[in-house]
Amino acid sequence: SDLTADECPKIEFLDQSKQYIKLTVSDNGMGISQSILSDIFTPFFTTKPTGKGTGLGLSMVYGIVKGLNGHITVDSKENEGTNFTIYIPSLAEVKNESLSGKENSSVPFQSNFLLNKNILIAEDDQETLSFLKDFISLFQGQTLCASSRGEEIKLFNEHKGSIDLIISDISIPLKDSLSDYSQIQAVSPGLPIIFLVDPEDQLQKDGNFKNLPYAYFITKPIDSQQLLRSLASYFRNPSEHKAVA
Repeated sequence: SDLTADECPKIEFLDQSKQYIKLTVSDNGMGISQSILSDIFTPFFTTKPTGKGTGLGLSMVYGIVKGLNGHITVDSKENEGTNFTIYIPSLAEVKNESLSGKENSSVPFQSNFLLNKNILIAEDDQETLSFLKDFISLFQGQTLCASSRGEEIKLFNEHKGSIDLIISDISIPLKDSLSDYSQIQAVSPGLPIIFLVDPEDQLQKDGNFKNLPYAYFITKPIDSQQLLRSLASYFRNPSEHKAVA
């Protein structure tokens, strides 16, 4: 919700010259111990068993909010629940970095710049999938989520007329990635696909694949600011991203 003029002065860490959007996420779960509350935004901090979580989710959210000159607060009581409150300027600005990696001037954008945008996310790691879904939702975008290659293609075929962009991080052979790319472009010419790849991934090394029109790459681990810049730049001027030279 938008903060009213009489609410802003009560929140001393906000810039009184700006208008803010307030987002609140709450649960009534087990809560967070006060002994670790100050660590929850620290990268790789987790209380989950080894292999059950990366400890990057909240730290990436924190980075996104701070990158937008916003603020995030947390209030939690054990056995009662947790409340996260996010304040984001109604008009934010990030460096303009196109999907092809070129950085230009700053890009102003509304905090709801993904409103009415439908993004298909294909990711086989559930924690990363959840992060990407929350990331898109933070800017009021709509998501379709797939956790396998088959599910990705199924969702695409079911919603091909309404998808604005695809973010894909499915660990599949290069030939299958090329097949999926060709299939998508044949049905929806010009639909951009962002591939999230490991530095040593075969897709990352294949020059022919990287130079295909409408195929773009972000190297893992995901830099939330790079992803934000890419999306903000693309949806502000989609005509500038018709091909990769």
